[in-house]
Amino acid sequence: MGPANCFILVLLLLNVLPDGLTVRIIMGENQTANVGDTEILIHCEYTEPVVDSETTLRTSYIEWERVSLDGSSEEEILVQIFNGEIYVEKPDKYGITESTLPEKQPSLLIYNVELSDEAVYYCKTNFVLDGQSGASQEGDSQSIILTVHKPPTHVDIIGYDSREAIGLNSSGKITVECRAYNSKPAALLKWYIGEREIVENIRNSTRENGEGTITTSSYLVYYPTAMDNDNILKCVCDTETAKTNHHLTDEVTISVVEKLVGSGQDKTQSNTFVSLLLILFVVFHFL
Repeated sequence: MGPANCFILVLLLLNVLPDGLTVRIIMGENQTANVGDTEILIHCEYTEPVVDSETTLRTSYIEWERVSLDGSSEEEILVQIFNGEIYVEKPDKYGITESTLPEKQPSLLIYNVELSDEAVYYCKTNFVLDGQSGASQEGDSQSIILTVHKPPTHVDIIGYDSREAIGLNSSGKITVECRAYNSKPAALLKWYIGEREIVENIRNSTRENGEGTITTSSYLVYYPTAMDNDNILKCVCDTETAKTNHHLTDEVTISVVEKLVGSGQDKTQSNTFVSLLLILFVVFHFL
């Protein structure tokens, strides 16, 4: 960081941006918002050009623009401020912090955040000066990236109602899938038996949805023991967004006595476990 940048940074920390500096815009760091936020603020602060006895400020122009992150769309003008007069293209979607305009802080307000609000936002200034040698222009342009997150709508263990019994397949194992729907970014799914996390034999995949969200699938293969009978198998999604944590879960009940046929939708009662107990009883009775 050069000396000039260090000087500007010190002024920012002191909340002071005096006139007399070269025209410059100061913005905050990149921001993150959540779908459904009622209002967010993107900060912008600027310095004006030096005006002395031989120079007058003819016009001042401040503009907010946005462009998609991938640059596929043209710049969209959101707000224009011409000689102090404010023009907002979509007043139900955007606004300006008018109370801070005298402090040269035309910060942008975005209302009712949606996924489509994710973009690069530009704050631009342009000043026309009249002097003895004629007219001149000074200005600056800075930008930040707004990232929008969305928690999943729900979590579902596929093919089972909540707390429904799930049994072993013909190979003596439980094969099950859990999905977290319509999140951004992709959700992180975890499996638990009671409070114990399962970390083996798990495979995860994601699928992009048309509206910019992601559905995450987690596939578990588990070999239960007799001790797992009637225990709760949980699929858990903890999502930390910009301001809040979202906790979603779905559960099934493990049954080592019940045997699932096919995909898990058709179930028949297995007598294998009971039969083994009877055989062991007879064997030990005649020993």
